[in-house]
Amino acid sequence: MKHKTSLFFFILILCSCTSLKKMTLIMSSNPHTKDLEASAKRGAIIFDQVCMGCHGLIKENRTPSELGVEPAPNLYFIAQKKSAAAIAANIKYGKGDLMPPFEENLSDSDIWDAANFIYSFKTKSK
Repeated sequence: MKHKTSLFFFILILCSCTSLKKMTLIMSSNPHTKDLEASAKRGAIIFDQVCMGCHGLIKENRTPSELGVEPAPNLYFIAQKKSAAAIAANIKYGKGDLMPPFEENLSDSDIWDAANFIYSFKTKSK
């Protein structure tokens, strides 16, 4: 029983470290606030190269099934609900089994650029 309890706490600590890193990023400030427009433009290029394969084009008021990209959500709707920092955290650390982490493939600057591009759709009319 002692070993099972130790294993449980080890797994709990391991999971919480990833969650802690994700929460730290969510609480951080956007490093590109001085020029969000330029950041979003760079992010559009990253989105085309890395994200579009699963998420499709970001279209207003379109569901993922309309875009044929189930189960990846339409990021227009994600931009309406999440902050740029929360989007950056999902890009960097992934989201469960559905979305892989990109912390090994993209620099922090690229991650924020992609997040700023996605978040830029929040200000567009529905």
